[in-house]
Amino acid sequence: MKALAAIRVQKIKSMSTIRAAEEHGRRLDEASNKRVDATRTAMNLAASQYSPDDPLALEAAYRSFRKATGAVEGKGAAIMAHMIAVISPEVLAEAGDPRDPNNPKVRALFEQAQAWARSEFGDESLVASRLDVDEKGAGVVDLFVCPTAMQAGGRGRKPKLTISVKSGL
Repeated sequence: MKALAAIRVQKIKSMSTIRAAEEHGRRLDEASNKRVDATRTAMNLAASQYSPDDPLALEAAYRSFRKATGAVEGKGAAIMAHMIAVISPEVLAEAGDPRDPNNPKVRALFEQAQAWARSEFGDESLVASRLDVDEKGAGVVDLFVCPTAMQAGGRGRKPKLTISVKSGL
């Protein structure tokens, strides 16, 4: 079988979009009502180094990331990237139910997607991640990433660490 994988990226430019992503992760949005099996929601996988006690608290994790790293937002620039890592569900099905969080291939996908984001954008850049097993599809990991870059100060100002989705991509 030929395994296919892809990364889809959406730039997030506002706190309201971060809040909407958090609402979806918590299953509080209208889309979740239509396409989620609520009996499976508690099995979803989530992680955040910036909000380990509540990894679905995306807004709090983003604020904690900024505080921990000292990164500032670029004027008019994206403040986060929502990356969706996808693999053929058939790969996961080789080890059992592709929507079972205890399937070793599902766990490996979740861990490998996070490892990829950390290696590609830096250890500190991965704000949060989520793998939903309560939806019909399988093989999808949501990664919330804030790549950073040093921005030159100019005119005597000091360089500053800036969230830069554009340079990260």
